[in-house]
Amino acid sequence: MNVSSLRSTRRACLVAAIAFCASALAATEVDRGMRFDSPGVLDLAASAPAAADRRAETVLLTPADVDAIRVAPIVGADALPLPVAADVFHCAPANRSCLDAGERQALAAGAAARAGELLGVRPAQGATVEFVDWNRPPTATADGDGETHRYLGRLPGSGYHRVEVEFAHDAPGSFLVNPANGKIAFVHNAADLVAPAPDGRHLVEFNADDATRPLRVAALDETGPRLVLSCQFGGDHSALAFKGWHDAASFDLLLTPDRNAASVTVPLRIARIGDAWQLRIAETARTVSAQFRCAMR
Repeated sequence: MNVSSLRSTRRACLVAAIAFCASALAATEVDRGMRFDSPGVLDLAASAPAAADRRAETVLLTPADVDAIRVAPIVGADALPLPVAADVFHCAPANRSCLDAGERQALAAGAAARAGELLGVRPAQGATVEFVDWNRPPTATADGDGETHRYLGRLPGSGYHRVEVEFAHDAPGSFLVNPANGKIAFVHNAADLVAPAPDGRHLVEFNADDATRPLRVAALDETGPRLVLSCQFGGDHSALAFKGWHDAASFDLLLTPDRNAASVTVPLRIARIGDAWQLRIAETARTVSAQFRCAMR
């Protein structure tokens, strides 16, 4: 079965919702549907820094804000800001029947449909976005592999569709699909920290244990998803703690430049002013904070 025939089979499955179509899809691995590395997907978990258009302005935090950021609890230490499927559907992690029932309820809204291993999300304009569950059993010479997708409904605020992907050998990720135009972002939830803004119109994504990797902010607006900010710190042993969104336009971080000297921390606030962004730092940490560079797109 070639790729064109496979896609035709999928569309027929979605329209007819016939169970036996799943066997036709499982018979081939020519096309595994939408993936994090598919053309056009904005992969916010990518390790390479984004190209910079212009530097964010650096301004000073007030002493009161410095103190507030230091004492604020770390967000994500106990519960993920972007909850996984089991938490969304209030299921035990391994309770497949509960997870399936949760997905069926989410699918009842009619914007997405499942036919066996095929899950399709229909934007208002453009082609249906197709996700395919697949499984490759282990052999004597190779480990098994696979991906399982689950429709979780819409994100509050932005209304973006969310499809969680469970990898056989990695932490789960999520595809965020614009309901109007079908554009897609991918976030590596659980391995990285992913935190939507209170109004759902932006999200921040970064790896809390590796500050050398870029921190990214994406807009989840009518034309998005699109990258609007990328930040990076140069220290090999540095770490970031997320202290939460201060409001819908700013979020707080606590930077530890050297985990071997954990008592030295740098409060940061990243704030959006219209279409521009500011990096707000403490006066006493100006030298260290200057290495934390943010660039706007």
